[in-house]
Amino acid sequence: IFDFQDEVTTKILSSINSELTLFEIDQTLSKRTKNFDAWQYYLKALNRYYKMNKNDHLEAIKFLQQSIKLDNNFQLSHITLARCYINSAFHAWGKSAKDDLEKAENYIEEAIKIDKNNAFAFAVYGFQKCINRFFDEAEEFLNRSLELNPNLHIAYSNMIPTFAFQGKFLQAQEAFKKAMSVSQKDPDRFTNYLGIMNAFFSNKDYEQCINSANKAIILQPNFYGGYFIKASALANQNKINESRDTLNKAKQLMP
Repeated sequence: IFDFQDEVTTKILSSINSELTLFEIDQTLSKRTKNFDAWQYYLKALNRYYKMNKNDHLEAIKFLQQSIKLDNNFQLSHITLARCYINSAFHAWGKSAKDDLEKAENYIEEAIKIDKNNAFAFAVYGFQKCINRFFDEAEEFLNRSLELNPNLHIAYSNMIPTFAFQGKFLQAQEAFKKAMSVSQKDPDRFTNYLGIMNAFFSNKDYEQCINSANKAIILQPNFYGGYFIKASALANQNKINESRDTLNKAKQLMP
C-alpha cells in the first residue's frame, strides 16, 4: 500500500506546485501515516494551503482536523495545521490573532512530542514565536531547526522576518541569501522576498523594497501581501498614483 501511496502522493504534490522541493516530497513520504484516510485528508489540505488565501486556509484547517482525528500521531498534519493558524493570525483571517497563535502553539507542541528531532517542526515553532514577537525564542527554535537540518529552507526563510522585525538588517540579508541558495524549487520561495521586502522598508531603502515586492508578486501574483508594502514604499517616493493603483490591487485581492 505504501508503494501505491508514494505514487499517488508524488502526483498530487506535483499538481499542487511544479516546483516542490525534494524536501517537501520526502517529508510527505517519510513521515506518513498508516491510516490511508488521514493521509488523504492531509494531501487535500496541502493542496488548499498553498493557494494562500483565507477560504482555502479554512478548508485546509477542516481537512487537517479530520486527518488528526483519524490519526493523532500523524506529525505532518499537526505541523501544517499550526502553519495554517499562524497564517490566519498574521493575515487577520480569523476572529482572534491571539487565539490563532495559541492554537498554532498547541499543535506544534504536539508535533514535537511525536518527534523531538524534526527540524521542520522547530522552524514552524520559530515563526510562531516571531509573529508573537518573542524574538529570542524565535531565534532559539530556528537555530535548533538548523542544527537538525542545516539546509532547511523554511528555517532560513523564517529567520528573515525574525531579524527584520528587530531591525537587524544585516542578519536579515544574510538569512535571505542563505534561504535563496537552498530554495531553488520551493513553493514558499516568494516568502523570502516578502521577508526581505520588510527589511528594506524598515531600512528606508524603498527602491530595493519595491524590487523585492515585485519579485514576490511575480511568484505569487494573487497574494496581497507584497502589494501593501510596495504601495507604502511608492508613497514614500512620492509616486502617489502608482501607490494608489497598487493599494487598490491589494484591496481587490485581500479577502
